[in-house]
Amino acid sequence: MPQHRRMETPSQNEQTRGVYPELVTDATVVNAIYYATKGVADKGVRDALQSGIHSAIQALQKRVGDVASITLEEEAIDKAA
Repeated sequence: MPQHRRMETPSQNEQTRGVYPELVTDATVVNAIYYATKGVADKGVRDALQSGIHSAIQALQKRVGDVASITLEEEAIDKAA
């Protein structure tokens, strides 16, 4: 019978602060969804989707704390200009 590995549960501090292994994957998915929302024709639906994306960005930022700055690519470009 195969043995199942128990997943380690990060400590509360690790859950809320610092870079986590899946950060790049999560950020890439959020970014891809953001760009996909630009193809939504109805403005109300598009705005609702993009609002959810901004909530996801805030959640990513909360998760990494001061270790990194999480922004959408367009926001980073706007800030640099």
